[in-house]
Amino acid sequence: MAPWIVIDWLDAFASWVRDAGLLGLVAFSVAFVALSLAMLPTLQMFIAAGAIYGVWWGALLVSVLSVVAAATTHLLVRTRLRRWVERRLKRHAKLRAIDRGIAEHALWIALLLRLSPAPFGALNYALALTRLSLRRNLVATAIGMLPTNVLYAYAGVLLHGHTGSTWHRIALFVGIAAALGALALIAWASRRALKA
Repeated sequence: MAPWIVIDWLDAFASWVRDAGLLGLVAFSVAFVALSLAMLPTLQMFIAAGAIYGVWWGALLVSVLSVVAAATTHLLVRTRLRRWVERRLKRHAKLRAIDRGIAEHALWIALLLRLSPAPFGALNYALALTRLSLRRNLVATAIGMLPTNVLYAYAGVLLHGHTGSTWHRIALFVGIAAALGALALIAWASRRALKA
């Protein structure tokens, strides 16, 4: 999709949600959760939140919606798919080892994964299929996604044509620094895990 088409869509969607008030907020929230449950791309929604509500309110909104989507996915998977996963794990020693490793270091691995630029909906399902508890999943989602949520919200502000204030620039630099730090940490943790 061409960049100008994305910007045009973003402007039209942002205008409609902003003009619709509370109904627009509800529609945005339902669309965000539905897209994540369907494992469809949500990047545009993260950016749209910034275009509609600004950096801080947009980042806060998608952070809350990310936790709601992760909780919904977790509960859905635990009631429907976990038994199927456990049966498959019994037949594969490597899969059992991975599942056990996630159970032993669940919060840190989940936090690192949330800091990475993985597709949001697919990662929700992947984490829900492990032994990761709901509480740890939600903590990792809330903390791990905050830096990128701020960065995406800032991108939405820029794409929507707002001028960048000092606070917006600070948010951008914090988001970039957090993303780079996360990538370095993920690379380091991956090397250690491979050696183990």
